[in-house]
Amino acid sequence: MRIIAAALGLCVLTGCTGINMKQARSGAPVQSVTSQKPAQKIAQCVQFSWQDEAMFGVMTDASTEASDGGYTVFTPAATYFADIRPRGAGSVVSFYAREQGEVATRRLASLATCL
Repeated sequence: MRIIAAALGLCVLTGCTGINMKQARSGAPVQSVTSQKPAQKIAQCVQFSWQDEAMFGVMTDASTEASDGGYTVFTPAATYFADIRPRGAGSVVSFYAREQGEVATRRLASLATCL
């Protein structure tokens, strides 16, 4: 019974995340940057760096999913996420933040180290 409840909860949260991302993408990203690195390598690096407990404290959950030929790295409820898409030999990264402030700035700085 617990497994079913957990699976149902995960499905509900995933649905909410998708809606939040869709709404955020309807506007402009906080920042878009290009990189010479492949999308997969950037996505792995961003996910790893966003899980840095020393930098983000207890807010270290970050997940990656393949989407639209690239990757999306996101935090719970898609408060912060990055779309990473291949472009030529490199990639373009679009960073979105539903909440502005110090944490958004740290997430963006952490992402920048992966470029």
